[in-house]
Amino acid sequence: MTTTAPAPDWQFRVLAEGRNGPRAVGAAVLVSPSHALTCAHVVRDAVGTGAGPGSAVLLDAPRADAAWRSGAVVVEDGWWSGDASPWDAAVLGLDAPPPARPAVPGGPWEPGRRVRIVGGPHSPAGWWITATLDGRGGSRPEYAQFTVEPGTPAVVERGYSGSAVRDAEEGTLLGVVAEMAREGRIGWMVPLETVPGIWARAAAAPPRPPGEREVAAAILETARAMSRLRTLILPDARASFHLGLDERLRSWLRPDQDPLSYAHHLVDLAHREYGLVEEVLGQLEVRERGGATMAGVAAAAGPLLGGGR
Repeated sequence: MTTTAPAPDWQFRVLAEGRNGPRAVGAAVLVSPSHALTCAHVVRDAVGTGAGPGSAVLLDAPRADAAWRSGAVVVEDGWWSGDASPWDAAVLGLDAPPPARPAVPGGPWEPGRRVRIVGGPHSPAGWWITATLDGRGGSRPEYAQFTVEPGTPAVVERGYSGSAVRDAEEGTLLGVVAEMAREGRIGWMVPLETVPGIWARAAAAPPRPPGEREVAAAILETARAMSRLRTLILPDARASFHLGLDERLRSWLRPDQDPLSYAHHLVDLAHREYGLVEEVLGQLEVRERGGATMAGVAAAAGPLLGGGR
């Protein structure tokens, strides 16, 4: 008989420093390969007054990988704390790759849906609660109320905030726990659909332009790779290639230099002054007819492409 190990869970703990070491103050749910969702008040419990964008917390993942820990920072536009919908939410950017795949969104919630919640105030792996979604309620108009089913031994209590509210059958993410009644048999969640998808916008954003150090390094690496091409090593081939360059480049280049010096000057001019790196690569591609060495040139030049100067 063979068994399949369960997939690592995408719910983490948010930790705060205590007298006896880190202690769990709530949970966070992985919503992208680099973002987790929690409640704003969980961040405040972890860091104290002044919590907001830029606040740093510590996460661990006993339900996925007992050895994993990561810092996480509230992203600039991922903070809602009582003054706007969704009222009590925070999006965290992770410092380290997560040990699990992100949660799968469960779509809009509806009354009568059975859900499951796991929280970790008493044990690292958490205690499970089964509940039913009742309808809108709680302190905010978008919140959804749930009632813990009779016979469930655990109740919702301090430390469950930020925990995922999961569809009981599919395990998909519907929201995160935000509030609870005093006796813990009733709670309220922030529905996932009410939280702006900051993590999706971050994934779709264009890559950050390379900095000056990255540009200088890419120019040098591209020149090194280019200096190994037959087109630049052979004097006659280099002279012919030189004549085919844009006149603006030719006027500043000396084709009688050694291959590396010539290549470095060429790439530097083509990128910084004229935005012609892609054109230069195209001419080399024709002369080299592809090949592994030319592929190395193209790879090294990657940070320089895209029209930037």
